[in-house]
Amino acid sequence: MQLSFILSSLFESSNYISHGKFGEASQRLVGILRVLQTTRVQPDHHSSLPVNTLRFLPISRESRIGCPDWNEEFFRFPFAVLAPETLGSSNMITEPIAAALAGVCFFLLGLCHHINSSENKRQCPETSLRSALSFYEHAWRTISQLDTDQGGFDFLQMAICTNTSNCCYRLGQIEASNEWQAELDEILFNVPLKDDDLTLELHDFFMMTSAAAQGLWQQEQLENPELINDEQKLCT
Repeated sequence: MQLSFILSSLFESSNYISHGKFGEASQRLVGILRVLQTTRVQPDHHSSLPVNTLRFLPISRESRIGCPDWNEEFFRFPFAVLAPETLGSSNMITEPIAAALAGVCFFLLGLCHHINSSENKRQCPETSLRSALSFYEHAWRTISQLDTDQGGFDFLQMAICTNTSNCCYRLGQIEASNEWQAELDEILFNVPLKDDDLTLELHDFFMMTSAAAQGLWQQEQLENPELINDEQKLCT
């Protein structure tokens, strides 16, 4: 299976999500995961396309690379995976690249359910949130298998942390939500910033959502002191 085919399918899936076509996106993403599971991937080799040359960038409804509005509670933009312009038709899928692509698929599946939990009034939000949470956790575990220090995974990881924290918070899992915020803060602290508008805007977005989430938790602690006691009971 050629990498270019998978990248094209992923872009189409992200485009479906951008236009609210979650059923079509989910069907396409599940198909990609099945292909990745059944394809005989190649071991990583010095002549293979390095996984750290892939770029994970969010795309808007207009299919443009961009950053969501800062007033969003979670990261609503799907990711496209971009390969170097020198990618040839002979580039096959290696084990690290297969893991990276699977991680993106899991994140996008989670995003379908996450957005649906806010917009679909006919379906129980809790059901969608639990599905989103499960897919986000799969995405995190899959991406964590890779040497993320060597790749452009920072914003994808930030999106996973932000959205998983939001799901946990809305499900009443406050301690788990705080743990994901701590993961996000660690990435924010260590990520090297490039001097381009998109990188700076995305970094600011995640900084703002992190601060807002922590502010909400502090407000709830003041308004509902029993939450503090409940958290302490969980830890003992």
